Amino acid sequence: MAAGSSEVGPPPDDATTASLTARGGGEAIVVLQTIVLFGVALHSLLTGLFLIVQPDAFMRWAGWGVARPSFFAAQGGVFHVLVVALYLRAARRVPERRVLVPYIVLVKTAAAVFLITYYLCVQGFPLILAAGLFDGSVAVVLTVLRRRASRAAARRAG
Repeated sequence: MAAGSSEVGPPPDDATTASLTARGGGEAIVVLQTIVLFGVALHSLLTGLFLIVQPDAFMRWAGWGVARPSFFAAQGGVFHVLVVALYLRAARRVPERRVLVPYIVLVKTAAAVFLITYYLCVQGFPLILAAGLFDGSVAVVLTVLRRRASRAAARRAG
């Protein structure tokens, strides 16, 4: 098997995505991807704002106590706000998903591994575990949707 290929066929290209959507066969997949990506964008925006502002009530609820100024938390918040643009671009521009979704899956998988490892080895706050499980779930859902889109494209091409 060639490098970068998969058993389910190549990722859908712009014409394939347009064809699937026009025929209705892949419309549900496109809609689900859009919903997931907009949801991830909203989640990242809220996470980023909470990391930057660190409201006392939320910090106590999450188990960290009263917030203390932290450059690194704020830096993480800025990162979360910046990746919102990536998620929104993938959500709004269907043809670009074939390039952006694999990168988003990589980011979400890395985040899940980091957060779950941090929860298990450093600080066992339930919110950290929940965030890791959320990121891992997003990676799985986007991977499944991408594979379904590829299979639908292969069926129509074959």
